[in-house]
Amino acid sequence: MTVALNRDGELIIHGQGSARYAAQLPAADYSVTFGLWDTDGALQAEHASVVVGQRTVFSGTKRFFRETSGLWVNAGNSNTEVNIQVGPNDAWFIFLQGHGLSQDFVLTRDPLAPPYALAGDIGYTDGGRSLAFLYSEDPMAVVQIRNLPWAADGIEEMPSPEHEAIYYLVGALHVDRTVFHELLRQGWLLDESMTWGEAFSIGDISYIAQSAPSTAMQLLSMPFMQSFEEMDAYALRALQNLAHDGLLEDLLAHPMLRGGITDEHTDLIPLYEAVRFYYAELASQLLDEEQTIVVRRTVHLPLQGPTSFSVVWPKGVSPGDEGTVEKANASIDLLVDTVRTLEQFMGVPSPRGAWPVLVADVYGRADHIQLDPSRYDDPSLTAHQAARAYWRSVQFSQDWITKGGMTFMQDYYLSARAGKPLPQSYGCDQFANIAILAAFNAPPTHICNYQLGAGLFLDLYNTLGEQTFREAYSRLYTWLRDDALRVRCGTEPPRGHCYVHASFVEYLPEHADVTAPILEKHYYGR
Repeated sequence: MTVALNRDGELIIHGQGSARYAAQLPAADYSVTFGLWDTDGALQAEHASVVVGQRTVFSGTKRFFRETSGLWVNAGNSNTEVNIQVGPNDAWFIFLQGHGLSQDFVLTRDPLAPPYALAGDIGYTDGGRSLAFLYSEDPMAVVQIRNLPWAADGIEEMPSPEHEAIYYLVGALHVDRTVFHELLRQGWLLDESMTWGEAFSIGDISYIAQSAPSTAMQLLSMPFMQSFEEMDAYALRALQNLAHDGLLEDLLAHPMLRGGITDEHTDLIPLYEAVRFYYAELASQLLDEEQTIVVRRTVHLPLQGPTSFSVVWPKGVSPGDEGTVEKANASIDLLVDTVRTLEQFMGVPSPRGAWPVLVADVYGRADHIQLDPSRYDDPSLTAHQAARAYWRSVQFSQDWITKGGMTFMQDYYLSARAGKPLPQSYGCDQFANIAILAAFNAPPTHICNYQLGAGLFLDLYNTLGEQTFREAYSRLYTWLRDDALRVRCGTEPPRGHCYVHASFVEYLPEHADVTAPILEKHYYGR
């Protein structure tokens, strides 16, 4: 079998009984961690030996973990035998790390090796590593996690929700066992599949439990946790932020929440968190629908599927721009059209399964859509906010890509809506090219990040045409979102150039003669 190492050059193999592999290892320095235990959880295992190439990693009887840096240096792409001799009831794992490695790890099991039953791959990254190491202290907890329906048939390659969920479940166990076991009883955790929102919500509950286990248990018993919707994930992230600021107890003591948080509150909680630190009175008002206009709608998007939209317009906050149900519906109409258009253009699901909108001219700090009441139906503002949601999911990009990408997508929507061509170009008087801008380390909101980034994408769009541009632009977005070229492109300013070059030049070799000069012109000015 061929197993891909993760982006950090890590691999975990997990099995039971003796085994022999031929490992095709790229040239690199490796470190190895080996774990051995009896499947009954006994402290002693039968005599075991592990030999990698000419090096004996371990020979002994006790369950243990061993780490050795630079255990061997492989000549590169040659077969290195991995020979594991253990008792038939002994389970084991090998955690392999090759520094800076991002290639495949090829395993070929010797058919003449002793009978051996694969217990199932644990995983490839933090989730799998945490689960493997957990065997040393609590084998039964590992069994409980691996018996969850979405984990029982194996863990998908990273990045995946399953890995994140396992990582956070192990963390919850270390924080508070009662919370861990209550999580395992949640109906949504017993589904056949695991979503990103569910995985991150396990982490949010675990974080709250660090300082207030009883509060975490209280939340898990509330009505909104009986089933899981995308809006629940945004609510839990807001609850975690409130806990961090010491404001969660204030929220839970609100008169409107005496019966606990329900599904009717989940779109209000993120907006409450957005303004609570600065506008406590307004935050309290948001939970009272008699003082707030709330319009909700669920729309089936072609790629994202059922998606929740809600507009919350507090009364009396913006004199002269009072809200009405009609205005709130107009805001949802515009936002739905924008999100649908951008999803179709990007060719990937909308980055959100829930879109709560606050219409108020106040400062907010959470991840939500906020509209000025005087611009509740302004296509430019709505498109900017929707495009911003896409690029907020890209954590490790350069500012000129995220801000320029937002500006380009905003322009695209406005041109599609009006039936007019996109602008021809953008420029910035303060910096001659992107390389100078990146070296200057300008703040993210510097106007040149928007203008120079958008200028590059507009030039590529107008040169390639929409269909070809969309293919490369979507590839750029997904590669950046997943940090797929981390090892190759590094973290320094040329990182952005590396990603764009991979997406528009290497990914489209038939167009390289025009895309490469455009990239060099905008990035280096040559």
